[in-house]
Amino acid sequence: MRQELSTSLFSITHRGRTITGRQVLRNHRQLTVQLVHPHGLLVCHLNMPAFMGACGATLIGPFGDETRERVLRLLYADAVRFRSLLPGMVQSLPPGDERTSAFMESMDEQLERAHRECPETQALPWNHPVRFRKEVQWLRHQGEWPDGRRLSLLHEDPEMEWQLLLLLHHALHQRFNVEGAWGEWVGN
Repeated sequence: MRQELSTSLFSITHRGRTITGRQVLRNHRQLTVQLVHPHGLLVCHLNMPAFMGACGATLIGPFGDETRERVLRLLYADAVRFRSLLPGMVQSLPPGDERTSAFMESMDEQLERAHRECPETQALPWNHPVRFRKEVQWLRHQGEWPDGRRLSLLHEDPEMEWQLLLLLHHALHQRFNVEGAWGEWVGN
């Protein structure tokens, strides 16, 4: 198993369903959680504001445990929402349409640049949780919105927008028709 996938797994029960997540990073001021099952791949990174740290707040201990569980529930809700949105988004971008071609070309170009700068991710399968997380990080910090447009999401989180765009890109390549497509890896 890859080192990065061996980070601590944890599960919660939410509305009668067991949801599994991975705590990728956790220290006094930072927390990164990735959804593993069901509908894996989505990730959330939190930074505690400096003033909270100065007041003695920490993400280590019970407050951090509660926060990571809350983040996992929110990631699961986003994953369910994204899974229901993707078919409609794919239909709105039909093959051969100029908008579809422009979106696909832009995303392909950006992902190629990301892989040139971080070549170890290109060796991983397209739906590997580590590859997905690193591609989203690169897109968020160095990518450009395809065709200059942004998605309108309720929470207006740029990282979630990039995650949805990357999932849409994979959906347009018809990659979600295979088992484990959402990053639900046996080794998780």
